[in-house]
Amino acid sequence: MGRATAVAFAQAGASVVVAARRAGEGEETVRLAKDAGSEALPTKPLKQESLG
Repeated sequence: MGRATAVAFAQAGASVVVAARRAGEGEETVRLAKDAGSEALPTKPLKQESLG
């Protein structure tokens, strides 16, 4: 799921959990979701090799 989808869910009233490979991008998505009126929780940045 990408940023646009997370924000769309947030705009629809869903709470979202944000996982990203880069912390800055994840923080921006959390901010956008919160600005849309949703609860948004970040995770630690993901490492590509952990995705198997």
